[in-house]
Amino acid sequence: MPIRIIILSFLSITVFSQCKAPYKLRKQAPFTITEATYQDWVGGQIGNSGTIVSLFISNTKEAIQPDSLYFHNRVTAIDIKPAQKGRLWVANFRTEIRKNPALNNHPVAISGEPVPEMKNFPFKLEKDEAVLGYTLNNKVYYYKISGIKQKEKLFYPAARPAR
Repeated sequence: MPIRIIILSFLSITVFSQCKAPYKLRKQAPFTITEATYQDWVGGQIGNSGTIVSLFISNTKEAIQPDSLYFHNRVTAIDIKPAQKGRLWVANFRTEIRKNPALNNHPVAISGEPVPEMKNFPFKLEKDEAVLGYTLNNKVYYYKISGIKQKEKLFYPAARPAR
C-alpha cells in the first residue's frame, strides 16, 4: 500500500509540474511604451468613479491589437485613442458603479456600489505594475509593465440629470 501512494504522488508531481501557466509573461514586447500613467477619477454623481490607465505606444506593428489590462486586481478591455505621437491605449477601470434606485418613492436610495475585485487574480503585481494582454498573429501574449506613474486625481463636476 505505501508503495502505491509513493508512485501516485510521484506521478501527480510530474504531471502537474509540466503544466504551463495560462499567462506566460514575455520579457520583451514588440512595441515601446514611452509613457505609462494611471489616474483616479470621481464623477459628479454618486456611484461614478474609477481609474484610467494610459499607455503611450510607439514602434508598433499594425498587426498588434491591445486586448486587456490587468491592474489593481481587476481586468478590463483597452481602447485605442488618437495621439499626437504614436498610439494611446487606454483602460478605464470602474471602481464604483451606480446602483439603480429602489423602486419606491425614496430617490435618496440611489447609491454607489464598489466593483468587486477578481477572485484568483492571475498575477502578483505591485501598485505601479500592470500586465498588458495583446494579440499578434491571432495569438495572445502578456507583457508586464512596471513603473506606472500616478497622476493627480480628477474631479468631474456634477452633470444635470437626463430628462
